[in-house]
Parts: sequence; C-alpha cells; structure tokens
Amino acid sequence: MTRQFLGVAALVGLVTIAGTQGVNADGTAAPTLRPAADMTVVTPPEELTEAVRAVFPESYSQFMTVRYERQDAGTGRKPEIWPKDTSFLVPAAAYAASIEDELAARVADLITRVLRPGDAHCESVDVADPEDYGWMAWPDKRVRKIAVTFNVAC
Repeated sequence: MTRQFLGVAALVGLVTIAGTQGVNADGTAAPTLRPAADMTVVTPPEELTEAVRAVFPESYSQFMTVRYERQDAGTGRKPEIWPKDTSFLVPAAAYAASIEDELAARVADLITRVLRPGDAHCESVDVADPEDYGWMAWPDKRVRKIAVTFNVAC
C-alpha cells in the first residue's frame, strides 16, 4: 500500500472530502480525503509506520495496521486524532532471537517516537502465538503478530 493510500485507509472514519487528487480506475478524478478542519493528527500514519520500521526493523511492512481515535482529554486544546493502536508481523525466529528480550525497551522507544513528551499514556502490548502466513515475498513465513495499544489520555 502506498503512503497516500495508507493514510486514507487509516483516517477514513474521520475525514471530509476536499478537492480532487489522483485518478480512479475509470479515469475520473478521485476525491482527496483529509481530517476535518478542527482536527490535528498527532502522528500521521506514514510517520507511525516509519517509527515501527525503525524500532522493529525485522518487521514485515505488509499487513501492518494503524488505527486512530479522536481525543479531547480535557486538555483545553482542539480535539486531536491520536494513534489508538498498531499491529505488525515479525518473523517468529527473529522474535525469539532478539525481540523477546528487548520488547519492553523497544516499545518504550516506539512510544517516544509516536507520542509527544508529557502526553499521558498507558500502553499495552500483546504478542500472538506463532502462525504461518503464505505471503510469497517473505523468506520466513512463520510470524508473530505484535499489537501495541497506546491508551492515550488514560
């Protein structure tokens, strides 16, 4: 998925149509979607996925998900769109070799890259059991899914 379409997929529930950009399959102009005018996206999808890839370089970029939520949190600021959670796949062998022992430190690094200093969060991490994915481009098809929930303003 390209960065443009990744951003559209992640923010589809919180957008308004504004102008046109791109081309549909039938040659007509495709609408450009962006957050509503009163919203600020704290960490755009492309920045969040780049942060995941920087902290977990073993991860596969396919099937990575990012979800967002609108937060007011009584801060006195305008409502903002915050990352709610992200999930990604890593080779099971790489997880056992290096990630498992470093998971807490890596998640802490991810949090500092994704959230602003001083913002309240109570992150949680879930690591699924190994499973086989038949994605032909991967050298190691046995993967583990890591899901990080940011729990902003907890």
